[in-house]
Amino acid sequence: VMLLGAQGPAWADEGREARVCAKAVTAAPKSNTTQLWLGADLCKLAGELDDSAFLLFAGRVRAGTDLNALKAASDQDKLETYDISKRLTATGGYVGEYEVYRNPDRRKRLMQRLRAFKPSLDEDYDPGWDYKTSVTVEKYQQVLACQKALREQELENFSKLINDDDYFAARKEFDELAPVGLRELRKKSSKAEQLQTALARVRDAAANVELSRGQPEACAFTRNYEPDPDAEFTQIFSGSNGPSTGGGSAFDSEEKVRESWIAKALTPEELESVLSQVDFESQILVALGFGKQTAATGKVYITNVDHNAISSSFRVIGRAGVNEEGCKEPRADSYPFALAVTKRPKEHPRRQGASLSNFPDGCKPVKGGAATEAGSAVPKAGKQ
Repeated sequence: VMLLGAQGPAWADEGREARVCAKAVTAAPKSNTTQLWLGADLCKLAGELDDSAFLLFAGRVRAGTDLNALKAASDQDKLETYDISKRLTATGGYVGEYEVYRNPDRRKRLMQRLRAFKPSLDEDYDPGWDYKTSVTVEKYQQVLACQKALREQELENFSKLINDDDYFAARKEFDELAPVGLRELRKKSSKAEQLQTALARVRDAAANVELSRGQPEACAFTRNYEPDPDAEFTQIFSGSNGPSTGGGSAFDSEEKVRESWIAKALTPEELESVLSQVDFESQILVALGFGKQTAATGKVYITNVDHNAISSSFRVIGRAGVNEEGCKEPRADSYPFALAVTKRPKEHPRRQGASLSNFPDGCKPVKGGAATEAGSAVPKAGKQ
């Protein structure tokens, strides 16, 4: 990625890191996610840790906005988004050096810079992939406001954690052990055990720190999900008595549906209605279960069915509504799930997966349900 022109990486010249860092900060409003995170790396090399932390968070703002607002136009473009998506959602994602957050003045300036950050959406803006042009500036700004609020909350929470002495000590211990390789983890060596113990200490310490978990008001529009009019799938059913474990699955024939947990979760009438809406010659039925929930409101959405022929992958993405923090409604077991119809892929994908998340849905009676597991085949209505 070219940050500073077409002459190659300017940071290759010894002694220019600080100037390159300054240019990366100046260019931030027009930079895409990859450029912002590259700038953060360069600022760290230059010892400009405050600038590095700012660019890391600016990159998280831009990434969340672009991924949600600028939908990839093709399978190849989807591939371009995957690495950014993984880095954005990675647990324990790196957000800068701890000393920035443990200093009240530096932390305050970082928050001020994040709030003042205004990434642009010009006609020539390139997020790193070609995207569908149906997005409007107004919609982009709406998503941007939500992402900024989420990252401000993230910054505040991380600051609370890293300024807690118990958490700070546990996190430093974990960081020293973190380079343990995958081979050591697979062997369950003494180093791997030490890493797991350190991680447990980090989690225990974090549990004692009061963090902000509610959804920012700027994200209120996400509570009322609106299907993408250009989506290549249609949700046709949702319920509260799905499988006990979360995940996605696809069914390419009526017989397979009748042999699955779906046939037991639905009434005979519901099953026949669902099957009547699927043309298995050109379509498949997709199911997404969320596993056990205790505060589910009954709103369940499949938000995307991401099939990529190039990578031979298939991923179902969905959201389940839950009561907001502080709601006094009694809890109850529930197993939300949803079904959708989508086009039939030419080849069965080698890799399948699911992405599940909850969204705050006010405070209302919980929609309870019992888990349904796979059982014997259910015959077609009218047959023995």
